[in-house]
Amino acid sequence: MKFLCSLEAMNLDNMFRDCQDLSTIRGGGLSILNIADRVREALQAEQISGGASQGLLIMESESAEAAETSVRSVLESVPILKHATIMISVEPYDPAKFKEQRAMLKARNRWRQMQAPSVIYPKLEGNEVCQVDRVRPGRDRQDLPEKGVQSDFTADRRTLGREEKKKLLQDILGVHCPDDFGVVKDLNELSGGGEEMGNTKDKIAVLRFDGNSFGKIVNDCGPEELKEFSGMTRDQQTAFFRELVTGEQYQRYGWTGRKLRLEILVYGGDEVTFVVPAWLGWEALHCFYEQAREWQPFLGKDITYSGGVVFCHRNAPIHAVRDLASGLADQAKLLRAGKGKGNYAAYQVLESFDSVGRDLEEYIRERYRPFGGDESMLLDCTAIGFLKDEMSWLRRGVSRRQLHRLVHGLAKGVTPADWEIARKSLTDASSEEAAKKIQVTLEQLQNKIGPVGYLHVLELWDYIGAADEERGGGWQ
Repeated sequence: MKFLCSLEAMNLDNMFRDCQDLSTIRGGGLSILNIADRVREALQAEQISGGASQGLLIMESESAEAAETSVRSVLESVPILKHATIMISVEPYDPAKFKEQRAMLKARNRWRQMQAPSVIYPKLEGNEVCQVDRVRPGRDRQDLPEKGVQSDFTADRRTLGREEKKKLLQDILGVHCPDDFGVVKDLNELSGGGEEMGNTKDKIAVLRFDGNSFGKIVNDCGPEELKEFSGMTRDQQTAFFRELVTGEQYQRYGWTGRKLRLEILVYGGDEVTFVVPAWLGWEALHCFYEQAREWQPFLGKDITYSGGVVFCHRNAPIHAVRDLASGLADQAKLLRAGKGKGNYAAYQVLESFDSVGRDLEEYIRERYRPFGGDESMLLDCTAIGFLKDEMSWLRRGVSRRQLHRLVHGLAKGVTPADWEIARKSLTDASSEEAAKKIQVTLEQLQNKIGPVGYLHVLELWDYIGAADEERGGGWQ
């Protein structure tokens, strides 16, 4: 007899938000990312959708209880998943009622989540506390300097995080993966560089993309359509990463020796979150939207993503930065209604602090009100590409000091009556020909992006095109 099985990992903070160690965070996330794949392979089930810590499968069994027991046995055979909260619901499969059954199973999982206990009592392993999560009892491991005491759960996650990171990137690179391929071990190595990197030295860019209206698309899908949509989004995201790391900029600057500077935190489903060096952040943003604008509609609905990007120091608390990137993507999702359908992103540059320090929506409203309102913070692929192409030229021909004065005046509501005069005051070119080119570029900036374009140029001065041909790079 066929059964429809829905499984979903929940209460995820226990898996990857209890510490700041990147390998542990990665291992916790990757352990539940493809739980549906584990069940499919072990039970020879038919997978309809999967990834993003959940899955939907069709499987053969004698009863719903036996099917659920089989699924749980597969998951509990993985030691690290004993610490995860995974809800499993099963129902006799009726293809004619697929949408209703899927909604019912999802609701049942939510109800079981509310009934499930949220406290896990780990076995006592000694009289010391884990030096990574600072909560669970641990014992001596000596695989991490100054944090040798670890719980079993932490040690399992760290091991998985180190092992799976390289495999994941190898799968993405495919035939482009060199034989002696390696990965950077932490954000220090990922962001490292000499003094030639200027203000981007030891800085990172955290990027998050969240699919728009993916829930509505899923709700309209039958079983075959859902299977197609799930595979399509996974293939699109894989194609993006492959395009990114095999592109010119990444080949030149994205490697340290033979190690790839890329940290993928979330991958699959309707969300993508990853980290790159700060000087490659804008390149990655533009690459994603260049790919996304080519993705064809599914069931008559456009495949678009809202994005959030945070530029910050590598020592900034990773969870706070991820939350900010997520909040920016959410704001882009809310504000894009005033811009029309499409891909839009918002960013923030954190210099000497770790967060905006208050309600994000309030901060955005106050920050961008003088420049045209909240929506002026959003950038589409055209605007992102324009800044990418012109920033190097603007840095050479615009007075940063004068630009700062102009932006400061705009922020205080002192709008210049004559924009032509304002643009001329910014020119710091050495020749008349260069000065004319700068004026044309500034005029295009204002026409394409508006007055807020001056703010974008000032804030992103060090982060777009910061790596030039004199700065190291590539396949060394």
